[in-house]
Amino acid sequence: MKKILVALDCSPASRRAAAYAADVLPSLPDCSVTLFAVLTGVPCGEEVLTELLGPEEVELHGDDDHRQELTEVKRMLSDAARLFKDRRFPIERLKLVSKPLRRGIAQDILDEAQARGCDTIVVGRRGLSMMKQVVLGSVSRDLIQKAEDLAVWVID
Repeated sequence: MKKILVALDCSPASRRAAAYAADVLPSLPDCSVTLFAVLTGVPCGEEVLTELLGPEEVELHGDDDHRQELTEVKRMLSDAARLFKDRRFPIERLKLVSKPLRRGIAQDILDEAQARGCDTIVVGRRGLSMMKQVVLGSVSRDLIQKAEDLAVWVID
């Protein structure tokens, strides 16, 4: 296992997944980690790398909700990065990335993992009931079903 993508959103399940990864991954020598978030409210034409830009530096077309989402995601990625740093994960092997929704959350996570040459995806499970999963879908379920040649860790 060399390249890991930790898929995050602002949910408690996502925070648990980040904490688990931060506990386990520092013991794996030479692995690199991408903390990744899909921006669901930012227009698709906007390419945002939150490690480089603050929300005030990105020109967003639309309302304040876009800027608020970007601010929340940046804070969430920074908090996750702090978990890794606190557990002595080498910060130079950690990337923070967010991109606008393009093809669906699960597919965008898979696309990013493949583009970065990752062999593992870590994701939190929200704990939806079976009925809600059928109606609303499940990102973790979609990742498991669609992932080819990738390990998927689903953290509960």
